[in-house]
Amino acid sequence: TMAAIFLMAAGSVLEAKRVCVVGAGAAGLVAARRLSEAGLHPTVLERGHAVGGLWALGEARADGAVYPGLVTNLPKELMAFHDFPFDCSLPSFVRARDVARYLQAVVPEISGLQEYLRAGGSSAHSQAYKTAAPFAGKRVVVVGARASGTDIAREILNVAAAVTVADPSCTALERVDTGAADTGADTGADTRAAGTANTASSGELWRAPALVRLEAGRAVFCPRKIRRSGAAPATEGVAGCSEESVACDALVLCTGYAYSFPFLRAETFSNIGGLVAARGKVSPLHLHLFHAGAPGLSFVGLPHSVVPFPLMDAQATLVARVLADDARAATALPPREERLRLAAELDALTDPLHLGNAQWGYVRELARLGGFSDAWLELRLKLAQTLYNDVSAHRPNKPGSPDAYRRAQYELYITDVPPAQALLAAGEHSSETDVRLGTDALGACDAPERARVRRADGSEEELP
Repeated sequence: TMAAIFLMAAGSVLEAKRVCVVGAGAAGLVAARRLSEAGLHPTVLERGHAVGGLWALGEARADGAVYPGLVTNLPKELMAFHDFPFDCSLPSFVRARDVARYLQAVVPEISGLQEYLRAGGSSAHSQAYKTAAPFAGKRVVVVGARASGTDIAREILNVAAAVTVADPSCTALERVDTGAADTGADTGADTRAAGTANTASSGELWRAPALVRLEAGRAVFCPRKIRRSGAAPATEGVAGCSEESVACDALVLCTGYAYSFPFLRAETFSNIGGLVAARGKVSPLHLHLFHAGAPGLSFVGLPHSVVPFPLMDAQATLVARVLADDARAATALPPREERLRLAAELDALTDPLHLGNAQWGYVRELARLGGFSDAWLELRLKLAQTLYNDVSAHRPNKPGSPDAYRRAQYELYITDVPPAQALLAAGEHSSETDVRLGTDALGACDAPERARVRRADGSEEELP
């Protein structure tokens, strides 16, 4: 889950030279970087002790929104900003601390960022979870079966007596046969690169319908009817459903989050169309990005079910060009009434910020409007979609399923004749040279054209 980060421009869009970026998470960092490149002067405000937003871990951010044992469910080759790759020595699926270091590495390229960091702390709904240790021997109910719910349930299963995952798509209480499933526990040693798995599992794993209430020492479940409208499903109760319950010593809520911007006063926006922030919704927005009534205020990083860093990069690039009055982005903002009309259409969706497979077309549209659409970006998007689809196809969609997909290793490479710099980096001179795209090689070689993967079982596959 990615927290909402946003940008505010001083003065009108055309006059903006100094820009306030609220938050030094991934969205804030890339926003400040793109603003600087556009000739603007960003000031980054951060309440925490460290940059990185929800990825900031350790003593610097003990209340960070991700837990230390987290391993990304997207490969680093897909997650990276367009021109700033991860350390090539890392495995494809990296730990939270690796993402924190990656984001911290962005900081020196942003002029004046450290000067503007503010002391303090912030918290979010699910960030209380740090380790499975407190759940040892307990009967735990995890509410929510998407990425965080599935991952946390898998980790807790190593120490708990039983784990029950409440999933609205489930119709009846059922035990999950974990077999030799990789539970993904953080044992302190990173064994993923060696292709090994921790297969210990001390407790029983159950899958249950939606949680309807808690009683003394028990959690009660009842099936929900799923109705689909707009971009995402919603649920409603089933009359006369048969309730089932399990013993419950601890509850972990992995139920998403609500957007909230307490430092922005509603009355400030009464004359520009208002500002609504709630669960799954921020409005009125143009392009999921600009405040439709006052485009000097923009929100980078709101869409979910996406590959976040590259999408934020595209958003930040467009915002920077609009605020810099760059002629290449002259058509990005239609007249105010048109922006408000389009925002109203967006608000009518059940989950307006859900993109999923629509993210690729969305980034292409941002690039078109910002004048940064080119062959390199198109190649990158096609490869990103290929990797994204491959990961999605191999990622387990139920708790207790093997987690071997996180031990796959992806590689992007070019064919044909690379430029001189890439040839030197590769130490080859053939027309079929494979150039590994590490930190040093990325900026020196052509855009990658192909991708391949080595699975956890040692098999290798060229991706289409």
